[in-house]
Formats: sequence, C-alpha cells, structure tokens
Amino acid sequence: MVRLLWIYALGLHGVLLWCLARGDRGRRLWSRLSGAKTAAPAELTETYYARVGHHALSLDRIPPQPLVLIGDSITQGLEAQRLHPNDLNYGINGDTTLGVKQRLPLYAGILKLSRAVVLAIGINDLRFRSN
Repeated sequence: MVRLLWIYALGLHGVLLWCLARGDRGRRLWSRLSGAKTAAPAELTETYYARVGHHALSLDRIPPQPLVLIGDSITQGLEAQRLHPNDLNYGINGDTTLGVKQRLPLYAGILKLSRAVVLAIGINDLRFRSN
C-alpha cells in the first residue's frame, strides 16, 4: 500500500511538472502567483518558470535547519547535499538578479527556518544591463 502511494505521488508530481514545462503555462502561473500586471522580462525564460514551478512543488518537504543556496547556473551546479543532507539548492541556470528578486517571496518560509543562506547571483545580469 505504501509503495502504491509513493508511485501515485511521484506520478502526480511528474504530471504537474510536465504541465508547467509545456508552452507558457509556467509563465502564466507565475504571473498569477506574483500578481504581475505587465509582461515578464525576456530574461525570465520558460526554463526559469519551469524550475520555479519545480521549486514550488518541493516546498512541502523542508528539512530541519537547511543551508539554502539561491543563485544562477553556478549555484545550480553545486551538489548541496554533499555538504550536508539537509541543504537545499535553488539555483536556476541563466538566472539574473531580477529573477532571484521575483522568486524570493516563494522561499520566505524556508529562509526563516534555514541556518544560513548563500546568495550567488549577478554574472548573467551583464547580458541584459550595462555596467
């Protein structure tokens, strides 16, 4: 029975991720959640919205006192759980300061429970802004 529940839960999450990744559903979901009234900037790609959706699905499984990593592809490439099993990695490939700023409210509950937060962002901003 427990195995069947695990299969069901994993299948349901897989379908939700697939739906978020298709077309512009992730972007529309984010605009509803954030209350955005304007079009999303070009730097916030479909990959960005799919990863944010994936992060949102994992928010119900917060380990005690995690180290939280937030940032771009450099952060995403780190294996946070090799540092400690409770550590969480919320890096997104190609993310910018604007993207992190928009998704920080999503992590508000985790940030309050974390033992530390590592914020590593900025290199991708050079593609969209002048010095």
